[in-house]
Amino acid sequence: LILAATASQPERQPASPRASQRARARAAAPVRDPRPAAPATPHAHAALRPTSMADPEAVGKAFLEQFYNALDNNNAAVLGGLFQDSSTMSFEGETIKGVQAIGQKLTSLGLPPKPERRITSVCGQNSCCGNGAIIVFVTGEWVKQQYSESFQLVPTGNNSYFIYNYVFRVGMTNNFNVPPEGAELIKSFMGHYYQQYDGGLETRRSLQALYGPTSVASFERDEFVGPESIMAKMQELPLVQHDPNMAVDVQLINGLDIVLIVLWGQMSIDGTNPMKFSQLFLIQKVNGSYIIGNQIFRLNYG
Repeated sequence: LILAATASQPERQPASPRASQRARARAAAPVRDPRPAAPATPHAHAALRPTSMADPEAVGKAFLEQFYNALDNNNAAVLGGLFQDSSTMSFEGETIKGVQAIGQKLTSLGLPPKPERRITSVCGQNSCCGNGAIIVFVTGEWVKQQYSESFQLVPTGNNSYFIYNYVFRVGMTNNFNVPPEGAELIKSFMGHYYQQYDGGLETRRSLQALYGPTSVASFERDEFVGPESIMAKMQELPLVQHDPNMAVDVQLINGLDIVLIVLWGQMSIDGTNPMKFSQLFLIQKVNGSYIIGNQIFRLNYG
């Protein structure tokens, strides 16, 4: 498993034989790694299974209360304790790494005391990275602007969590915030996914190859697990058009083997009344192709 529950750098642990057998049995997904194939290792390309240690939404809400209290009161000590040296933050198109740099960024924002915040949705999922990691996805209004936030929380081993990944968006600044080595992959993934999704109900069915048995997808407040369940929900959703001018933030969790993608943009039904949305994908490479381990979609309501 990729994420360690300590302050040390995350390491890959051997996958179970059953998980490896499932990965080998899957057909190749249409989005492939653009890099040359790397030499095989004893547990390369093993599927990662979520590990349920706690209710992810309950953990997320408890965490957010602590995080926002520290942020709104500019409490550097508490904020610093929520990150570690392995943490990565993307804030309005700027990516920062390490507890010291992240703490300095957050405490230098110059926010007014206890700025107005209205949370419109909170979604929690067990992360496909396993080892008790949790994805928390938030939308709302902050200082009278719509925003979205994404966290990946990792247990520390003493009934608490630290922030391993953090993405914040309120606008379109630096709207392609992607590490250079991931640019080709992200363009390929986004182009394929939205072309098939927007192409109609028939083309949407081809996206089933991007999901595995433990894939989790949330659409607004409904959660679905596995390709059949996810596809059934997608067939119920209306035909839409996504504006290709999206803001995208990407963090590489294990090189290009596990990648966090967070999008912010606009979509419309029948080409009218654009609506703001946020979407998260946590994708992982299995047998040279990618599957979606976690997916969350939310409309950003003003």
